[in-house]
Parts: sequence; structure tokens; C-alpha cells
Amino acid sequence: MIVAITGTPGVGKTKVLSESIFSGYGYEITSVEDLATKHWAISGKELREIDVELLASRIEKTQRIVLLDGHLSHYLKPDICIVLRCHPKVLEERLKERDYEPDKVRENVEAEAIDLVLVEAVELNQKVYEIDNTNMAPEKTAEIILNIISRNIGKDDYKPGNVDWSEVILEWY
Repeated sequence: MIVAITGTPGVGKTKVLSESIFSGYGYEITSVEDLATKHWAISGKELREIDVELLASRIEKTQRIVLLDGHLSHYLKPDICIVLRCHPKVLEERLKERDYEPDKVRENVEAEAIDLVLVEAVELNQKVYEIDNTNMAPEKTAEIILNIISRNIGKDDYKPGNVDWSEVILEWY
């Protein structure tokens, strides 16, 4: 089973997946970029472009659980898609701390505010969940991911559409 952990750059995907909580379960954790390199679906040296259609066609289904880290992972036909969310103001600070260029910060903050990754994920996948981890410890987010995978959640828990950043957009105008 492939579980996509997706979201706008900076929402915490890699940090959550690095949590030792996953090590005891025997899950494979890999990034979209590593998978694309393995399957020859990446090009370029500086600006590394991933051919998601080619990569999706080359990924083998497996009995073990693979946690796929990356903001493009929702394009790879996962069995479960989990979209991590972060308040745009917090995301802006995180991206600035990473020395993102101002245009890239704005682009990603706007994408988060308008639910871009969530909308794409819902359009492409049947089982989509949404977690606002803005003020959540990575361990707690990891615990929720484990509960989603093991189906220890209620029918409406973490359903898409529970996170709304529209008030941030209204502040811009």
C-alpha cells in the first residue's frame, strides 16, 4: 500500500516522517525525488523535474506500507493520500527561515491559502485526508497518520475541507 504524505513545501512532511514513531512499524519511507531517481523519471541537474506520469506508471504495488514524502506524491496514484496543512503566516516564516526567495515564499503561501494541493489531491484520489498540523507536535501528526493507515478514525475525522485559510486571503485585500 502506498500512502502519500503531501502538502505545500514547508508544511512539515519530511519532519513528521522522520519521527522515530514510524520505525517500529516496518514501514518504508521514501521521497518522491528518491523514487523518481530510482525509476529514471527525473531530469535536469539544477532544476530537477520529475515526470509524475512516468513515475506513477513505474511504481509497483506492494503488500508492505510505503510512506511517500513529497509535494507531488498525490500525483502517484496512492492508496491513501494525506495532505498536511499549515497556517499561511506560519508557513511564510518557515520558508523564510529556509532562505526561500521572496517570490517562492509568496507562491507557496498563496498555494497553501487557496488549498491548491488539497484540491489536486481530491481531484486525483479517492481516499484523501487533511491534517492541520500548524500547532501540532510532529509526534502527534505521526500518530494521526498511523491511525488513518490502520483505520482507527471516525468516518468524518480528517476529511478534506476541514481547514479554511480564507480569512488570510481576505487580509491581503
